[in-house]
Amino acid sequence: MKKSITIAVLVALVLAVAGGLSAKETIIIGTVVGIQESLVNEFIVPALNKKGYDVSVRVYTSFGLNINNDTVQGKTDVNFFQHEPYLKGDSANSGKLEALWPVASFKMGLYGANASAKDVTSGGRVGVPNDKSNLQRALKLLAAEGYIALRPSFSADVNADNYKSQIEGKSLKAEDIIALDQQGLKAGFRTRYSAVVLSVAVAYDPDPAKSLFGLVIGREDSSITDGFVNVFVSRQVDPRGQDAYSKKMLDLKAALKGLTEDPAFLKVLADRYSGVVYVPGSK
Repeated sequence: MKKSITIAVLVALVLAVAGGLSAKETIIIGTVVGIQESLVNEFIVPALNKKGYDVSVRVYTSFGLNINNDTVQGKTDVNFFQHEPYLKGDSANSGKLEALWPVASFKMGLYGANASAKDVTSGGRVGVPNDKSNLQRALKLLAAEGYIALRPSFSADVNADNYKSQIEGKSLKAEDIIALDQQGLKAGFRTRYSAVVLSVAVAYDPDPAKSLFGLVIGREDSSITDGFVNVFVSRQVDPRGQDAYSKKMLDLKAALKGLTEDPAFLKVLADRYSGVVYVPGSK
């Protein structure tokens, strides 16, 4: 009798331990290929592992609102690819999502096929992003570099349908500036367009031989970039952590806060990306 009771107790203990192991929470992060993917795998995943979470990273090669759709639908718990102005421009999903924590700013750059200003003024076309917030950034960059002037009526309402009416041509004419999605910009570079304006996070290729870093002609001023900090975006979170999802997100938020205040992380950004990617306030 005692033997059977002992065996039963052991079986119960084994099942309890097995149940505890199987109940380990997983956080699914959606991000885009390039710098964001590198930061997630190198820094975010280990920080969450230390908090007891498994982490699954879903990497998107197509940059767009489909990433937000997946977070809303629960295919990912959180995503890291966008700034708040971009999120606010996603009218279908913005009310269901929220910025969890700001991580880093990614300077927008003007890239020429041969790293020369002549690429912009030689009669070729220049590609710019077609989403509202990044389109406005791109036009401001072209204006700051002296290729165009923006009319006094230029405002936050400028979008892909009306932007050409806001451009006063200099060395570039309005008809030379083509608004495309990110895939179109990358695919057309060196073939259809003499230069493109891209977020460095999208432009970056881990292979140095293919990297656009060496082809930069102009860079966005930090005073503009700081208004477009890339954030982790989640579904709505209960600040008290009363449900399992909210608890996971609050743990992630704490990990991100610690990371962005960590001198080792800030040094990596400074050493690798030389002020092109940085945490605002730490420069």
